[in-house]
Amino acid sequence: MEVKLAAKGPNYIELELTGIDFGIVGSLQEILNNYNEVEYAGANLTHPLLNKIRFVLRTRGDSSPEEVLERGLSELSQTAKNLRAVIEELLR
Repeated sequence: MEVKLAAKGPNYIELELTGIDFGIVGSLQEILNNYNEVEYAGANLTHPLLNKIRFVLRTRGDSSPEEVLERGLSELSQTAKNLRAVIEELLR
C-alpha cells in the first residue's frame, strides 16, 4: 500500500492511495460523513487497472482535517476489531 499527500489546506486534505481495497476506503468515507465537523468526505477510483483511489476530506470551521481523519481511522480500526471478536466467538 502506498499513500501520497496530493493536496492540503486548513480545512482540506486530499490523498492518493494505491494498493488498498476500495471497500476499506468507502467504510472510512461513511464513518467520516457521519461527523458533524465534516463537510465532505469522498473517494473515487481514478484508475481501475492501477487501483488508484483519490480520497478527499473537507472539514467545517476550525476542525483540523488531520485530527478528524485520525479519529475516523481509529473508529474504523475499532469496528474491525469488534467484528473480528464477534466472528471469533461465533466460530468457537
